[in-house]
Amino acid sequence: MDGPADPANDLTPRKASEWRIALSERPEDPALQARHEAWLAARSENRRDWEEMNATWEALGMLGMAQPPAVAPAIPRPRPFRRQKLIAAAAAAAVALVLASGWASEVLVRLQSDHATTTAELQSFRLDDGSDVSLGPLTAIDIAYTNDERRIRLKRGEAFFVVGAADRRPFVVEAGPLEARDIGTAFEVKTSAEATEVSVQDGIVDVLALNSGERPERLRAGDSVRVAGRNDRRRQKLDPAQIAAWRKRQLVVDNQTVGEVVESIRPYYSGAIVVKGDRFAREPLTGVYNLADPAAALRAVAMAHGAGFHRLSPWLIVLNGD
Repeated sequence: MDGPADPANDLTPRKASEWRIALSERPEDPALQARHEAWLAARSENRRDWEEMNATWEALGMLGMAQPPAVAPAIPRPRPFRRQKLIAAAAAAAVALVLASGWASEVLVRLQSDHATTTAELQSFRLDDGSDVSLGPLTAIDIAYTNDERRIRLKRGEAFFVVGAADRRPFVVEAGPLEARDIGTAFEVKTSAEATEVSVQDGIVDVLALNSGERPERLRAGDSVRVAGRNDRRRQKLDPAQIAAWRKRQLVVDNQTVGEVVESIRPYYSGAIVVKGDRFAREPLTGVYNLADPAAALRAVAMAHGAGFHRLSPWLIVLNGD
């Protein structure tokens, strides 16, 4: 079932949390139930908080987080009411810690890169040689121009290049295990911990594995090559018009897995995304998703395979395919 789209208060509204715990401890207390109904009726915000809290607890159970935290033997075991409050607080703190850690790493990346984007940010600019560069979200590059070549290091993310032809120095993009050498063209390069991909929209690009001694592989308009490991190299044909569709905040998917699609959406969502179910994560998807509304895109991913979609505040979305 869906969680509320807009949380009334914070991640775990305190009063609603207290009601949730009290009712779980005394489910057959008619006086308690009557007071709870009166509280719900008193304000519309109370009911919204209550609905959000129920969705939060349900999803925390799916995440395996609604378990008593480990307690050292020397520390007295807390009373049930206090213990359950600690569980809810720990779950909220876990999400906050993930986001805070991500923020810290983002600051470091931005300080160590010539150009870098944040979550959901697209950036376009022109280099001194007349080349145009577009960066997707959570992308970082370094620029290393010398007298002999124009070299870009794509440290992470996705970038689209329209190379200035007036400058005769070779234009090279280094990303992961690959090097893409332009021969008058417009092309996209993506890199992540899982794979590196080069796709040509127009012109010609030579792609070669760094330090391999192999002959370069030549790509023309519509050609794409993806390298995910030493023995995992895949070449395919794409519609050139759909290459780097993220510049229009669109994600064009052709027979990719749910896990791959979620990873493509993740840079556009300023929170945590959890996918439950290994089989669900491997299910295939084909379609076009709106990156301007990542929550709606994730909901569409879940609906495509009948999975549950739970939005627990602006900071946490759970797709449950178990």
